[in-house]
Amino acid sequence: MNRDIIEQYANGGEKLSMAIRGLTADDLLQVPVPGKCSTQQVVMHLADAEAAFAERIKRIIAMDDPVLLAWDETLFADRLNYNEQ
Repeated sequence: MNRDIIEQYANGGEKLSMAIRGLTADDLLQVPVPGKCSTQQVVMHLADAEAAFAERIKRIIAMDDPVLLAWDETLFADRLNYNEQ
């Protein structure tokens, strides 16, 4: 296994934190491209995806025929109030 990839993954949270450090709440909620996500929504999506993929990895390791559930990121953003988190 490529240890460099693992290190990049392990450092991802810190890189993301550094990328948004200093942004105001208004900055985070701006939608830079009409019809696309705000920075806040992208960050929240990454947090949800992290949890979902961890669960998927566990299923793949532990089960012979795992069911891998999909999700609608737009629905998550709306119903989980990404803009208020």
